[in-house]
Amino acid sequence: MGLGEWLQRLLGAPPPPVPQPTRTVPPPVSGQSAATPTALPEGWTDDMTVALPPGRTVAEVVEVVIQAALSGIGDAETERRLSAEFGLSADDAALARDRAFGGLVRAGTRIPENCPSPVKDPVAWESFQRGTRDPALVSRIYPQMFPGS
Repeated sequence: MGLGEWLQRLLGAPPPPVPQPTRTVPPPVSGQSAATPTALPEGWTDDMTVALPPGRTVAEVVEVVIQAALSGIGDAETERRLSAEFGLSADDAALARDRAFGGLVRAGTRIPENCPSPVKDPVAWESFQRGTRDPALVSRIYPQMFPGS
């Protein structure tokens, strides 16, 4: 009996409900077995998409983030640029910047299974593609994590 079970018995609290899966997982990568769907806490989402105005692309968003990083521009200024150029809210600009960097970090691992979903996380997917094509790009942005890639 774990501490949580002991406390539940002591306090007479009912056991917590068993979370039900609330999302599906992508198909397995070749040679791997299918993963079990995971539950997300209420109010959370695994959808990391950002709505862009007509005619604008995820690749353009990623390019702005990468160029800002290579120029030494800070996060707040990068987010302001994303808001101004793409009409993103402050939250969406922060999400886009975060996901672009997330895709680069995943690319830096050089593990193909770390590729983000192009549907659920298109900004990370696009930056992962850029970082996979040009490992030196990842090293220039994250030299402490991926030296000399």
